[in-house]
Amino acid sequence: VSTQSTGLTKLTEVLCREKQRSDDLIYKLVPADIAKKLKNHITVPPEIFDSVSVLYADIVNFTLISSYHSATEVVNLLNYLFCLIDKLTDKYEAFKADTVGDAYVAVTGLP
Repeated sequence: VSTQSTGLTKLTEVLCREKQRSDDLIYKLVPADIAKKLKNHITVPPEIFDSVSVLYADIVNFTLISSYHSATEVVNLLNYLFCLIDKLTDKYEAFKADTVGDAYVAVTGLP
């Protein structure tokens, strides 16, 4: 019984970590109010917006550039660039959808 209990405890811990990762991801992808509805299994009807813009920024030749620099220099470069873009998204009230590797995604024109 003790072995089963230990196994169940470990599985529960793994499940909790994966749930947290899932929650973190949904909050990165959609606005908080929509994420809450989705988590509570509430249907979110589609909406139409007159003027929406999506920014997808990707650094050209990032792999080549990063091969000539240390990991610290690459991280510093990405941090510098993303901080600049973050300031612009804040200034223009854009929604920062995600950063993946060297890519940056932001959206404007949504409430």
